[in-house]
Amino acid sequence: MHEAVITADIHPDPAEIARHRWMTETELRNAVQHWPFVPDGLDAYARYLAAPC
Repeated sequence: MHEAVITADIHPDPAEIARHRWMTETELRNAVQHWPFVPDGLDAYARYLAAPC
């Protein structure tokens, strides 16, 4: 999980990334509850939620 401002097209390497897509915050919250995430991804999500707006 990453948050970024991207101004160009992205082209993930299929050999390195199993899936990618843009999600709303609600979709991400649901995904974290139902999909398997690597521990680092869950840690990043927790830090994102804890960060001041």
